Amino acid sequence: LAQAWPRHRAPSIDTLPSRVDSSTFAAIGAGLSALPIGVGGAALEPQFVNLTERHFLIAGGYRTGRTTALRAIVDAIAQTGEAESLHLLAPRRSALTELSVWTDAARGAEACSVLVAQLAAEVAELPDDETARRFIVVDDGGELQDPQVMLALERIVRMGRDRGVRVVA
Repeated sequence: LAQAWPRHRAPSIDTLPSRVDSSTFAAIGAGLSALPIGVGGAALEPQFVNLTERHFLIAGGYRTGRTTALRAIVDAIAQTGEAESLHLLAPRRSALTELSVWTDAARGAEACSVLVAQLAAEVAELPDDETARRFIVVDDGGELQDPQVMLALERIVRMGRDRGVRVVA
């Protein structure tokens, strides 16, 4: 590149910090429309997720920080004071089950199956109200292999957008 464009230099890429103090986000955020989840981008600036109009999916391989990212989002949701309810589906062992913010927390595939069926029935009864107030968090969602559980989650995702339910997985 230097030979092709001798007068141009590629910008440097800074290394992500291994830890980011939560005070970095203390004065930032606008409720559910800008939940702080970390730093990134070329300038390593605060990054946000908007849960007012959509669900959110975190993807990555084993030990890449998916649960840590979920924790950041759950903490941010709880801090807004706007959540009517927070539900956790954790088919495997998860540090998220230890949080005290949950309305319901299911640990293990069978418990998740029972809770997701209950939540699907509740969401089906909710009136149309697009304001996000209910949150369902799924840690290690790939472990939920039961077709009935997957169908119930799919119904929740489809209906949730119009009924104030957001899924973060």
